[in-house]
Amino acid sequence: MNLEKIAIIPRQRSSWEAIDLGFQMARAWWCPLVVCWLLPVACLFALLTVVFYETPWLVGLLVWWLKPLWDRLPLYLASRKLFAEEPGVKKLVSAWREVTLRDLLPWLLWRRFSLTRSMDMPVTVLENLRGERRAKRLQILHYRSGNAASWLTVVCIHLELVVSFGLLALFALMLPNEVEVPWFDIFVHGTKAQQHMLNGLSCLAMALIAPFYVLAGFALYISRRVELEAWDIEIRFRQMADRFSQEKNKNGFNRGFLVLAFLTGLGVLPAPFQPVRAQVDAVENEAGVMNEVYLEEREFSARVIESILQGPTFRNQKTVTQWRWKKSEEMEEEQFPEWMITLVEWIESLTRSTKSLRTGVNSGAYILEFTLWVLFAAILLYFVIKYRASLLKLMGMRFSAGKKPVSPVELFGLDVTRDSLPEDIPPAVMLFWRAGQQREALALLFRALLARLMHDHGFAFKDGYTEQECVQVVHASGNRELADYTRELALMWQELAYAHRQPQQVQVEQCCEQWRRVFPDEK
Repeated sequence: MNLEKIAIIPRQRSSWEAIDLGFQMARAWWCPLVVCWLLPVACLFALLTVVFYETPWLVGLLVWWLKPLWDRLPLYLASRKLFAEEPGVKKLVSAWREVTLRDLLPWLLWRRFSLTRSMDMPVTVLENLRGERRAKRLQILHYRSGNAASWLTVVCIHLELVVSFGLLALFALMLPNEVEVPWFDIFVHGTKAQQHMLNGLSCLAMALIAPFYVLAGFALYISRRVELEAWDIEIRFRQMADRFSQEKNKNGFNRGFLVLAFLTGLGVLPAPFQPVRAQVDAVENEAGVMNEVYLEEREFSARVIESILQGPTFRNQKTVTQWRWKKSEEMEEEQFPEWMITLVEWIESLTRSTKSLRTGVNSGAYILEFTLWVLFAAILLYFVIKYRASLLKLMGMRFSAGKKPVSPVELFGLDVTRDSLPEDIPPAVMLFWRAGQQREALALLFRALLARLMHDHGFAFKDGYTEQECVQVVHASGNRELADYTRELALMWQELAYAHRQPQQVQVEQCCEQWRRVFPDEK
């Protein structure tokens, strides 16, 4: 991977900018991507249509179910084109088998319904990570882009449906007016040929949308890597190093010639004898003292850093309560589990009760129906548990995950307790400001805001949080007015505290007026 040959501008992008970048790449490389996706699909579709002609629904289901396999070759091609490589047909054919067989079963089973499939696929295809390493990698990548990847999947599913109906409408427009087509009967009671035709239109719609879906997920993956690994900074350093090397090679001869001439001139000058031994000893003694001072300062700095790291700010402990299975007693030798005996007896009873092919089919249908209901209940239970906080919020209830965390007493050097604040905040802030104590005025306003957020609105801030992390917590609540006010005030405080840029009095007065609107209950 040569970063200097990358085909895009490596910079930090938001998730939606990354998706837009993926769409632009899909437009630029659309034809080869569609061919890579459609060619194996068309071969399999033709084969399945011949073999399962009597069951068209099975053909459509199999082609749709294998979509994670069809997305891999376009992803591989895009990863090469991104770094100015043009793989030939022979290389693509040889790579197709390798990238297709990587983690094949998981992607066709439990990962098949993953909403972040487009962003997770490069971790398997390009990095070839598995198990715990893959899980940790995805956890890092999903930190800011997982939600966008999920919405990308939802939107592309709807786009496939729209394109499918659009192709069908285009086909209907091409028919003469005298021809009446019973579209409803085709969908419900169509012939085998008509159903296979609908399957073909569905495959074509998937092929048209697939490059945009695959490349958008790939762009989300690349955007997170640019942010995490600082590709833009690395490229700039490489460019600076190349420029310096070129200038050095260009001016090396002239500089070397001047140095040689200077040294030659010094060689012919008379060298007077001078008593320099005392000066050398003094310099050596001074260097030794400076070295000892440097070592003492370094040891002192190391002790200070170690004491800070061992302090309570960097040690946040969290108590989590969860259910665990008890250790079952070891079974005696040659003793089968009870559930296995029950399962064998149930299968044996089904076998005895099967008197005809019809009864067997009914039993199989019953087992399939039971399995589907269990699967549906498990999926429903999973979503209820995962999104229980949002569901309770919709019903007007508040979700409590356990013991309420203790609010910190101090955040980034500011006292955020209630007792340290006056009753009426805006007048006290303006009193400090008019007295020439601008830092104290803005600190009071920001401290009061943090205290109200924690004690009145229930926001859980930790001791080690920065201003930006507090802003992100408030933004995640969905309260737009409160989030905007917190972000504006945090920015003013950061500019004054760290950049020493004092805000205008008008800005402070506006913040005090806005305080009344954000917290109208304060008297």
